[in-house]
Amino acid sequence: ATIGRRSFVVGRVLGQGAYATVWSARLQGEQAGEDVAIKEMKCGKGPGILPDASLQRANFEVEVMLRLETSADPLRRERLAVPRVLEHQYWPLGPAAPEGYVYRVAMERRAGMPLVSWLQAQLEEEPSRTPSCFGDEVAAYCGSFL
Repeated sequence: ATIGRRSFVVGRVLGQGAYATVWSARLQGEQAGEDVAIKEMKCGKGPGILPDASLQRANFEVEVMLRLETSADPLRRERLAVPRVLEHQYWPLGPAAPEGYVYRVAMERRAGMPLVSWLQAQLEEEPSRTPSCFGDEVAAYCGSFL
């Protein structure tokens, strides 16, 4: 599989949920052999796509990972198990679903939890506020998923 400028050899399914499937993969090329995860989400409108699985939501998830990767201090990043995003890209699903997309994110393979679960845990720790490590606009959007 090619995502962005990098190629991957895709392996077995690591997990599957309502919105996405996560695959094990190995990077080819300059860092050949690095174990990675590829998350594949169907979004937009079309058969088998959940109503709230929007392209905006998929982009948001990548944006959160990128912001956590660059804004949190290294110890906090390690505690949060924030994966490093290697590449991300989306494509139209085709004529059968002209408003549907497949969105793939290649990322460092890490143990962790889904984004929404992490956000819920943050609110349980400090219920008086939405996580603010992203800025007001993104924090409000995070809250909209809870």
